[in-house]
Amino acid sequence: MDFQFKSFKSIFSVVFFLSLCVHMAYSSSIDSIVENQKRHSKTLNDFVDQLKDFKQLNMQVERVSVQSFLGKTKTSNGKMSLTKEGLFWWKIEKPNQSLLVYDGNFAWNEDKLPEDLGGGFKVTKTKHFKSSPAYRVLQVLMGKGDIWKMFSPVRTNDKDSTVELELTPKDKSWNISLLILRFSKDGKNLLSIAYLDELENKTELKFTKMKYTKDVDKKMFSYVPPKDAQITEL
Repeated sequence: MDFQFKSFKSIFSVVFFLSLCVHMAYSSSIDSIVENQKRHSKTLNDFVDQLKDFKQLNMQVERVSVQSFLGKTKTSNGKMSLTKEGLFWWKIEKPNQSLLVYDGNFAWNEDKLPEDLGGGFKVTKTKHFKSSPAYRVLQVLMGKGDIWKMFSPVRTNDKDSTVELELTPKDKSWNISLLILRFSKDGKNLLSIAYLDELENKTELKFTKMKYTKDVDKKMFSYVPPKDAQITEL
C-alpha cells in the first residue's frame, strides 16, 4: 500500500510539473503576442501622428487584384492623391489610361477609348462616389476617425525591415473580411494596403514615393472633361 501511494505521489508530481511547464510556456507566448501587438500598434500610431499637420497625401500606386475563384491576377500602375476633406484623384497610366476624380460634389470617371473604337474619351459623372476600402482606410489614417474603434487586431508579423498588421472590421459596411497594413519599421512609411472580400478575392495597393503637403492643390481636384468627350450622367 505504501509503495502504491509513493508511486501515485511520484506520478502526480510529474503531471503537476508538466502542467506547470505548459502553463508557463502558454503565459510566455500570450505575453509575447501582446507585446508584439503593442509594439506594432505603436508603429501604426506613429504613422498617424506624423500626418496630423498635413492636408494632402500624394503617392505612386501599383494595384494588384487577385480573383480567388478564377485564379486571375490584374495589375495596374498610376498615381494617387487625396486630402483630409475627402477629395480624391487617381490616374491609372498602365495598362489602360483612366482617371477618377472626386471634387467633393461629383465623381468623374474618365476612360481613354482605344483607337479601334474611334479614340477620344468616355466620361461618367455621378453624385454618388463609391469609395473603395483602401480610400476609406487612408481617410482614417489621415485623421477621419479612430482605426482602433473600427478594426480589431488579429495578427502582427515582422518581415525583414517591415511590420505587417492584420485586422478585421467591426462594422460589416466595410464589405471586407480582412485588412492588411504594411509599414516600414520606423512607422514613417505606409508601404501597402491589402484587403480580402467575403469571397477571398484580394486587392493590394503598393505605395512608393509617398509625399505629404500642408497645402491642397485645388486644381488637381477640379475636373474639366476633355473636349468632345462622351459624357454620361448617372
